[in-house]
Amino acid sequence: MSICGSSEREEACWSAVLSCAEFWCDRVCSAPHGWYASSRAQRNVKIRQCGFRFCSNGVVMRMFNVVQYLRSLRCALVLALCVSAPLCFAQAEPELLSTHKDWAAYIFSDGAGKVCYMASAPLESSPDIDGRAAAWITVTHRPGASISSEIGVIAGYQYQTGSGVNALVETKKFALFIEGDGAWLRTTEEELEMVADMKKGRRLSVVGVSMAGDTTTDKYSLIGFTAAHRAITKACS
Repeated sequence: MSICGSSEREEACWSAVLSCAEFWCDRVCSAPHGWYASSRAQRNVKIRQCGFRFCSNGVVMRMFNVVQYLRSLRCALVLALCVSAPLCFAQAEPELLSTHKDWAAYIFSDGAGKVCYMASAPLESSPDIDGRAAAWITVTHRPGASISSEIGVIAGYQYQTGSGVNALVETKKFALFIEGDGAWLRTTEEELEMVADMKKGRRLSVVGVSMAGDTTTDKYSLIGFTAAHRAITKACS
């Protein structure tokens, strides 16, 4: 059964939705903002409810279960949704709180309240991989969702299926699970432990494996980590 009344109209409808989502994904969801500042639970919900990937870096745009949405509305209203998208996304634009040596602190608001996070880029990455996007590591507070110090890694490439990621704070190793080009710790206890070690350390290395089988190592500085963490904690208290 055609969603929009005819196969030609349906094709045009899907094309419009995809173009809209791609446009706003590029504008709003660029790493490390948006997708990677959301909580692990919210990302999983987005994947289940939508399942459409619009960005090459693995960002998933939630469109409130697209299939059911299009079945209940005409394509013209879908296009109206795209037109109104700037008003929705403008509310989530991150604001720079402060910079602390090699780390920066940000804040924005979503439907659950304030979100505060800090981010840093690697000082060194090896080997060079053609087409690799920017790599980041983030630490996020979401008080409205009772989430504190959630650590997320953004590889800038798709991780190899079935692989894992190792993060070494100095010489202490933490194992992260993967989803697309992101990696996270499995428990809150591990996150709090790793954050405590990062406050005491000076170097962090993240080792992962790409879909092509390349093992990469990203080396981060932890200088400024404690001050940046203090800034996001104060902003979201």
